[in-house]
Amino acid sequence: IRGGRFDVGLRRGLIAAATAFILLAGGAFLFPQLWGDSGDVEPKVAVGEFSLVSGDLPQALPNMLGQEIVAAFGAENAVTVVAPDNRRADSAPFVMDGSASKLGPAVRVTVNLKNRRSGVVLWSHAYEHEAMDVAAAREAAVGASQVVRCGLWGASSYPKRMSDEALSMYLKWCNEHWSGSTSETAELDAARRVTAAAPDFSFGWSALALATVPLAVSQSEEARKLRGAGIAAAGKSMARDSQNPEGYMALAGLLPLNRYAEREALLKKAISLRPTECGCERQAYGDFLTSVGRMEDAVSEYERARDMRPLAPFSNLRFAQALYMVGRNDEADRVLESTLELWPDATSLRLLEIKSALWTHRYDEAIA
Repeated sequence: IRGGRFDVGLRRGLIAAATAFILLAGGAFLFPQLWGDSGDVEPKVAVGEFSLVSGDLPQALPNMLGQEIVAAFGAENAVTVVAPDNRRADSAPFVMDGSASKLGPAVRVTVNLKNRRSGVVLWSHAYEHEAMDVAAAREAAVGASQVVRCGLWGASSYPKRMSDEALSMYLKWCNEHWSGSTSETAELDAARRVTAAAPDFSFGWSALALATVPLAVSQSEEARKLRGAGIAAAGKSMARDSQNPEGYMALAGLLPLNRYAEREALLKKAISLRPTECGCERQAYGDFLTSVGRMEDAVSEYERARDMRPLAPFSNLRFAQALYMVGRNDEADRVLESTLELWPDATSLRLLEIKSALWTHRYDEAIA
């Protein structure tokens, strides 16, 4: 709520003061705050209840979803997850809950994030899988945990109070960023809405900068404009929070590929700041090191990134591929094998399995 200026007489001033009180009281109800007077969000979320909408689903499914969510967050994470049976669960300001239902032979798992204080559903997403198995629960848990981690970690840096509405917009950007945008510009549009709702939110501006990176790769006039907008957004992000690494990461991605020294300096700066909840700064630096052939260094960065997302297929894929490139084949085989047990249908992992068989001269396996 933006306050006005009342200087047109005592009577009108008294009326305005009374009106302002009513508006502020109503505003506290309509736009409940995430935290107390300190202005700092506590990035802690409890795992709530998951209900079975369809009676023919396994009765153990709700418990399985809770366990998979706890595992998906991992031990090394800036956002804390509290298991349902933990006595500290009630103290968490946010809760993840949801439901599971049948869609013919398939299953749909819906995951919600709620502000426990206000009761507002900040984010909700449905994950559909071909059949009800462990993979369905894991897929929903990994996808949902990444969106929640992204949103709460970014919001925890905001020095002011943030409304449910603004955080919900930021979570929608996180969903577009991590779940795959529904259109080419969906992530960009979501980021723009965040900066409009909270113009002093550093992570809103870094979200906008990151969203421009894949759209600014060509030499078209539109790409040139987006590149300029992305660079400007990154600057605003860094000006509002000097410890936000995402602006530096975005700048490195917006620079021409042949400006190696500048790009590496930006990525090293990102690593020196507040660690991200996803290990993304390590992942980005690993990608840069791979692109210039410094594979031993890349292995180290990919391993650090994987520690932040131990169950995610992509972080394991990058790490395993780098291990193969430096000849640490036995380690790479173990990482790939264990990840395939978690994600047996992941095409990217199956492709690496074929490539690695060729690289290690196991041609019979490659043919199979």
